[in-house]
Amino acid sequence: MSFKKEDQEYIDSEINKQEETNDLDYYKKQHKSFFILSFAGILLSAVLSALFSTIGGEINFLILLLIIGIFTISASYIVLASILEIISLFFIKLKEDYKTKFTIQMVISSVIVILVLIFVILGNTFNMAGNLNPATATKQLLRQQINYPGSLICTDTVRFSKEKLTLSSQEISNNSGLDYSQVYFDNPEHLSNFDVSNRSVLKYTSTSNKNVVMCIICSNNGKLELQEALIQNEINTIIDSNIEGETLCLVYPKKAV
Repeated sequence: MSFKKEDQEYIDSEINKQEETNDLDYYKKQHKSFFILSFAGILLSAVLSALFSTIGGEINFLILLLIIGIFTISASYIVLASILEIISLFFIKLKEDYKTKFTIQMVISSVIVILVLIFVILGNTFNMAGNLNPATATKQLLRQQINYPGSLICTDTVRFSKEKLTLSSQEISNNSGLDYSQVYFDNPEHLSNFDVSNRSVLKYTSTSNKNVVMCIICSNNGKLELQEALIQNEINTIIDSNIEGETLCLVYPKKAV
C-alpha cells in the first residue's frame, strides 16, 4: 500500500513529533529524578559528616572521599541546573530542551567531581609527608596498638609546629578506653626540642616546623611486660610507673626517615 508524497511527509512528521515528545518526557523525568537525588545526596553527605564528627571526628580517608564525592556531584548538579534554568528564561530554544540541559549538567558535574576527587587524593598524598596532625595520628594509632601488645608501630610522618606545641596523655587517650595514666610519654631517642613533663605531656619547644613519626608500644600487663617489650625492641628507656595488670602504653617521637 503506497501513500502520496504529502501523506508520507505528514506521517513522518507526526512520527518525529511523537519521538520528540517521548524524548522530552524521558529527559524531563531524568532531570527531575537527578534533581531529587542531588538534594538527597547533599542531605546524605551532611548526615554522614555529622555522624562521624560526633564519634570523635576521625573519618577514614575512603569515607571522607565518599562524602566529598556525593556532596560535590550533588551540589554541582543543582547549581548547574539553576544556572541553566536562568539562562532558559532568555533563550527560547533552551526552555524545553531538557536533553541539552540534562547532558550539560551530567557532563560538567562529572568533570567537577572527578577534578575534586583527584585534588583530594593528591592533597592527601602530599599531606602524608609531614602535614598530618600529631594528635589525630597518635590517637588513631593508640586505639590500634592497645589490641597488639608487644608490637612497635609508628605513625606516618607528622609535623610539629608552633601551632601544635604539646601532646598530652589525657588528649590522646580520650575515647580509647584507657585512663590517661595508662599512656606514658618519653623521648628515648633524645630528639632535640621535645621535652617530657611528668610522663604525661610531650612538649615541642622550637618555633620552626619539625617532621617526626610518633611510635607506640603497649603491654596488657603493666610495667614489667612493657619493659620487656622495650628491651626486645631495643628501646633504651626505663618505665617509671606503678601500673601492673593493666594496659600500659609508651608513646614517643622518632626521627622521620
